[in-house]
Amino acid sequence: MKWKQYLAIMTAAAMVISGPAVPMSQVFAADAVAAEVQASDETTDEKVVTLPAEGQKVSVEAENFTLSPLNGDTVNHVHVVEKDWASDGKIVDYFENGDAMSIKFNAPKAGIYAVTATYRSGRKDTDTPNAFTWEGTNVESGSVDVYGESGATTTHTVTFTVKVTQAGEGVLKFTATNPKCGPQVDKFDIEPTYALPTGEDTLTVEAEDFTLVPKAGEDTSKHIHVIENTKWASGKKMVSWFEDGDAMYMNFYAPAAGDYSVTATYRSGRLQNNPNEFTWEGTNVESGSVDVYGESGATTTHTVTFTVKVTQAGAGVLKFTATNPKCGGQVDKFEFKKKANVAVEGVTLDQTTATLTAKGQTLQLNANVTPEDASNKKVTFASDKDEVATVDATTGVVTAVANGEAKITATTEDGSMTAVCTVTVDIKNTTQPEDADAPKTWGATPNDEQLWYMKQGTAAFCHFGPNTFNNVEWGENYGTKTPKEIFKLTKKFDAEALVKAVKEAGFSRLILTAKHHDGFCLWSSQYTDYDIASTDYKGDILEEISDACTKYNLDMGCYLSPWDIHEDKYGCFGDNNNKKNNNNTGTFTDYNKLYVAWINEICQAKKADGSYKYGNNNPNRRSDRFVEWWMDGAQGSASNRQTYDWKAILGAIKNNNPHCQVFGTGKAVNGKNGEEDKKLAGTGGIHWIGNESGWASNETWAKINIGEDYETLPKSDGAYIGVSNGVQWSVPEVDTKMLAGWFWRDSAGDDTTKSESELADIYFRTVGRGATLLMNLSPNKNGEVGATQLNRFKELGKNISDTFKTDLTKASGVTATADSTWKNSDKYGAAKVLDTIPEGEVYDNTYWAPAEGKTTGSLEINLGGLKKFDVVSIEEYIQKGQTIAAFTVEYKDLAGQWHDFASGKTISAKRLCRGETVEGTAIRINITEAKDTPKICNVGVYKASKGFSLSSDGSSEAVPSNLKKVSINDATREGTWNFEKDEDGNANGSAWGDTAGLAATFTFTGTKAWVVGTADPNHGMMDVYIDGKKVDSVNTQKSPRKLGAVLYTTPDLEYGTHTIKLARSTKALGISKIYYADGSGIFTMKQSEYELMYGGTTEVEITRTGGTKGQAKVNYVTQSAGAEQGVNYTDLAGSVTFEDGETSKKITLTGLENEKADRMVDGKDFYFTLTSDNASIGTANYAHITLYNANVEKTAERIAAMDLTGYAADSVKTLNDAVNEMKSLPSDATKDQIKAAVKKVLDAKNALRAAGENNPAYEAVTGVSLDKTTAKLTEKGQTVELKATVAPATASIKDVNFATSNAAVATVDANGKVTAVANGTATITVTTEDGSKTATCTVTVEIPKTPDPTPTPVPADLVEKVNNEIAAAADKKETDYTADSWKNYQKALEAATKVAKDEKATKADLEKALADLQTAAAKLQKKAPESETPSTDSKNPTVGTEAKVGKGIYRVTNAKKKTVVLVKPRKANNTSFNVPKSVKLANGRYKVVGIAKNAFKNNRKLKKVVIGSQVTKIGANAFSGAKNLKTITIKSKSLKSVGKNAFKGIHKNCKIKVPAKKLNSYKKRLSKKGQKASVKITK
Repeated sequence: MKWKQYLAIMTAAAMVISGPAVPMSQVFAADAVAAEVQASDETTDEKVVTLPAEGQKVSVEAENFTLSPLNGDTVNHVHVVEKDWASDGKIVDYFENGDAMSIKFNAPKAGIYAVTATYRSGRKDTDTPNAFTWEGTNVESGSVDVYGESGATTTHTVTFTVKVTQAGEGVLKFTATNPKCGPQVDKFDIEPTYALPTGEDTLTVEAEDFTLVPKAGEDTSKHIHVIENTKWASGKKMVSWFEDGDAMYMNFYAPAAGDYSVTATYRSGRLQNNPNEFTWEGTNVESGSVDVYGESGATTTHTVTFTVKVTQAGAGVLKFTATNPKCGGQVDKFEFKKKANVAVEGVTLDQTTATLTAKGQTLQLNANVTPEDASNKKVTFASDKDEVATVDATTGVVTAVANGEAKITATTEDGSMTAVCTVTVDIKNTTQPEDADAPKTWGATPNDEQLWYMKQGTAAFCHFGPNTFNNVEWGENYGTKTPKEIFKLTKKFDAEALVKAVKEAGFSRLILTAKHHDGFCLWSSQYTDYDIASTDYKGDILEEISDACTKYNLDMGCYLSPWDIHEDKYGCFGDNNNKKNNNNTGTFTDYNKLYVAWINEICQAKKADGSYKYGNNNPNRRSDRFVEWWMDGAQGSASNRQTYDWKAILGAIKNNNPHCQVFGTGKAVNGKNGEEDKKLAGTGGIHWIGNESGWASNETWAKINIGEDYETLPKSDGAYIGVSNGVQWSVPEVDTKMLAGWFWRDSAGDDTTKSESELADIYFRTVGRGATLLMNLSPNKNGEVGATQLNRFKELGKNISDTFKTDLTKASGVTATADSTWKNSDKYGAAKVLDTIPEGEVYDNTYWAPAEGKTTGSLEINLGGLKKFDVVSIEEYIQKGQTIAAFTVEYKDLAGQWHDFASGKTISAKRLCRGETVEGTAIRINITEAKDTPKICNVGVYKASKGFSLSSDGSSEAVPSNLKKVSINDATREGTWNFEKDEDGNANGSAWGDTAGLAATFTFTGTKAWVVGTADPNHGMMDVYIDGKKVDSVNTQKSPRKLGAVLYTTPDLEYGTHTIKLARSTKALGISKIYYADGSGIFTMKQSEYELMYGGTTEVEITRTGGTKGQAKVNYVTQSAGAEQGVNYTDLAGSVTFEDGETSKKITLTGLENEKADRMVDGKDFYFTLTSDNASIGTANYAHITLYNANVEKTAERIAAMDLTGYAADSVKTLNDAVNEMKSLPSDATKDQIKAAVKKVLDAKNALRAAGENNPAYEAVTGVSLDKTTAKLTEKGQTVELKATVAPATASIKDVNFATSNAAVATVDANGKVTAVANGTATITVTTEDGSKTATCTVTVEIPKTPDPTPTPVPADLVEKVNNEIAAAADKKETDYTADSWKNYQKALEAATKVAKDEKATKADLEKALADLQTAAAKLQKKAPESETPSTDSKNPTVGTEAKVGKGIYRVTNAKKKTVVLVKPRKANNTSFNVPKSVKLANGRYKVVGIAKNAFKNNRKLKKVVIGSQVTKIGANAFSGAKNLKTITIKSKSLKSVGKNAFKGIHKNCKIKVPAKKLNSYKKRLSKKGQKASVKITK
């Protein structure tokens, strides 16, 4: 049976040679059976793969390679792992540095083979990649980089070519080296390739030698296959039945790019009016097709010749496909011949003149090269005046810069033929022309559209669509539901009320989500049925909002999500048709074209009367019909991710709306068109601020860099700060929402509307920080914005209007002075910050600037008398750039004293400084830092509306909301009181006095009170009496003067009626009211920070203090910051009711897992916030929740980084115990076990209590004692047990630690066991873990001396054995063994020789020496052949050899080219280090080309480094932690890469000196490598 089984498997394995892909496991199964047959020989040879012939393919599972892990380590290095995703259930993993995997092969002939590797990788395209690197015998070496995604969740393939140099046997070996290493490998598919001919040679490929791919799931007898034909086919075979959906392809290798003439021999039964077709596409070829025909019955052999263009030298695939109705004919063969070059004869442009009217406007020029079949049609573009218009040399995209005329010339690479387009730039400027005497413009400046938006400051968003009716934020799960099922609006959408409210609130524009990520179109589209026209709604939402915007002349924007979950063409680049109702004859070839078609449809659609259908079509509109286009950053995940054609998309937007600004262009760094698209990144004009919570950073620059994704910029205060010296002006836009979510939902309806004070905070943290505010409104299921939401929005608009309608600086008598002025000219004097915009002009074009060369300065505004205010507005003249980096604001009181009012970093278009209400006669603005000459065009001083006023508490304590109050008017007053306005502007709302006996008594029923009054430099002491008893004296003298200050807060009181008397003690006293808690409680979050695990839960606790009387209702809602609602966590909105006496409620939060790893990033966050219409909410009204993955190492790192001092000991112990339990998980722990352990740690962290916080279950340690205070030991090794008693007996933590003062005398273990070592005295101390209480025991060791014992005779045979073993060493050669094993053997040999010669050696000594020597001899390892294991012989260095030279240790990276990298310094205490140009090894000098990762990591003594001229690479963390490193000199002019965090933690004032000519490029290359921003890169 063994022979039959062997023969059967061999028959199956023969299919490798005769047919398409056959798993090599079948071939190896035959080998296994053969081995069983040869029972006398239990060893098997290495597997040998026979490489395939033309038209065949071999699949080799990675696990069938011979694996060679470094040092034989099969745990941490390359080995086979079982995985469900692998084709055979197994993969090769842990392919680390020094590992290899190889397989023998037998090649039927020399040639190039296409190898397709199936793999997974956890390296993203922004990381250092993995790599397939190969070498071997009978092959040429090579390498290809591969990428995946975080978590290695998706299977990928990569195809590369391996050249076999001759027919016969060989070895293909893949190796892994740092830093790239290898990915997880499933299998390799190997196919032969054809070398395309050169010169006059012809390559003939029989059709049957192509790889045939019949349509999936169809009868192969009626689809493409090979049939015998002995009559007319040259190879006696042909390919027939080439039907719809079939394909045939060949792999090729082209020695050069160019045109190839292909002659196909075929027969066809089709006539000319109904032809067959050869249609081709592939990789490294341009696609095309040619019709062919024959005669009825296909009786005659024909040929057709066509041209296939190969785009570049190298590997490629030529694929012929068949589609109805033409399909393919009967194919015999293809003959390939390199075509001679056809010279270019001329070139023309599609436009010879053009006019651009806006800075940044673009124009696409297209060149036409003749003749049509010219071999080289490459064209470059150039502008003769870059200062007027630039042009992309490759794409022909012209960009307007400044007024004038520029000639754009297209030049052919072949023949230098030219064509010219004259471009006129006529920009309608809104700023004054540059004045030669004026301060110069610094850096990027805004275009007119950006300037308008930043000056207006506010815009409205509207999210409405299927999500509204399905109670979700992201429509990812609609599946096959029809538009009628998901969009159920039947009432008329109330566009009128929405647009009118936005207009009347003073907001500059309205942006509608015309299409969200779900793909549903809110307009009637000709390109999809997934639109509003396919629902029961009788209308077009986009058109209705457009009509209303036209009526009210409101600027309009369009949110058109590029991500499309519904559209099956999303993520596709193939030939897919997108038009509906056209019998699949549409022309789009990928989703990008559909998206562009949608842009054009929205921008170009017209009504029956010829007017435009969409956008603001008012004839008096300010700008384009669409002024902003929203390209949301969402892009889908993993395999279903579209790579956008940014060139086409932005071109369509700009062609239709030349001035339109585009949000979200940072992602163009990874566009379809590579570098062409990358150049468009950041050019849209608007960028995201980085959060959805409604704030910009204190430092906000309206500038970014072109070609960079701004979402990689650093953040501050949770927001992107921009780039101070960025080359592109970009409006920082803050998008946030009125409700808890973007879309109206049952759980996030109008009852989650933000409060007036929340909106005030948002306004001042966005518009007030130089950003723009995009506030979302969410219509409900009736198609209208609910009354609560709409009224709150109107209230926001009114608060803005009321606050800024009266500028105190515009009153008569107000003057301005400055400490210096530009050229002492009134034209740039301080008075320019007070003037108004002249009639007919749009912007304030006058400004103050300090004297030449100054980047600091002060402005003083004399207000013409004592004024009450709380807002100061400062506007920078951004038409000449943004320069100011830090400022302060002061005000002067009536006594002439200056006091701090505000401070900040950037100013930009507008900085609003809001504080408590103060009274002053002047303000002073100090510019303390600027990048260039600062310029301020306007200063305003205002008293905010009541809704925009800060709660004036005057102290660090804030007052809870919804408290009851008693006015000074309702108090029992004694003495003479003078009444005045209070902090809220109420007449007679505050009173003061300065006479003896002045007092006021307030009566309230509750549990706590806050006394509010005036803190003033001229006020004095106030005595406080509660319920008739004096409890405190309070100093109300404070500078500066503050109205509405909290002067005193009572302790918690028993619920009941109380009196609080406030009596003047010295000087004046001012009181306005008391607030009090009525006993129903004050509600706060117990903790402010929580950690939540993806896929886990945690409980947040709402606490009730200050009384528990009666029933109270508290609302709560979750609000996104960086996390996605419904994707990263379960969105909550609801309320809890506290019953009488209840003090606490807990709410469970749930983190959600997602199959797409890039949707679960550590650090995403959201908020849990409390609100109430009636109950008092304390200032600790929210909790911040941060999401993390269940990762043991990272969780442990976060906990280890915490400072646990100040927390209760028992809660710290619980946390530490949980961490230790998590870290002790076995290496094979399941995912559920890991999640459970991590959750336990997070729960313990979330439960940490402050040291003073009461825990009824916890009892502290008060002391400790030992059962002995002295002890005496008289023998070495004698022990005594010490027992500790912790007091009290009921203490919660009884853990203790023992320690000895002198381990040379006595040691002690963790259980108190003391062991004598030598004579002397030692103090044993026990210390409690809780409270560090101690007790001691003095231990005396007195061991009496004993006479030496009589030596025991040593057996002679033992001596003989030792000598024989020593003599055996003479037969061993050092060169036969590895260095480490020989070193250990020599050590044991020397020790044995010494013992053998020692006359005093004991039997035990000899036995040990013999055993050690025999063990070392047994462990001697033979050296592997040089071709398999890198030599460690420094006389013959090979790859991997390390050598100590000078101060460093170097590793050989290429023995042939003689290159090494610096591994690390020989000593860790070097204060300076010079990385040399080269080092001398045994066989010559080696160039030092790199610095390995971690080379100088944590070298805290290193101060200076010089990097040699040959270095091309610096590894990750190379200088990380070298905190005293202050000087780095880089001599190399060929530095190509610098690893992640290479300079993290170096000295903040370090200077990196680089070659002068490399300064600009090296600044980019060395940036963001972990160093602080203060580190300078200089020449």
